[in-house]
Amino acid sequence: MEFPENANTHIVTFPVISNVDPAELLDIIIAVRENIIEMVEQQCIECDILEEEISVEYKNELHGGK
Repeated sequence: MEFPENANTHIVTFPVISNVDPAELLDIIIAVRENIIEMVEQQCIECDILEEEISVEYKNELHGGK
């Protein structure tokens, strides 16, 4: 997907308070990725969220991401 040179990168973080396993939460967030892309693109704005850049941090341990 080609994006304009002036396309911005946004870093979004939010705490999830739950006893869910971090690996399972990563899978859930990756699945939600498509919904976010669709919602942004409904505004006629190109959007991409790279799956390999999605991560979950728990007790200073990073799951997923680069």
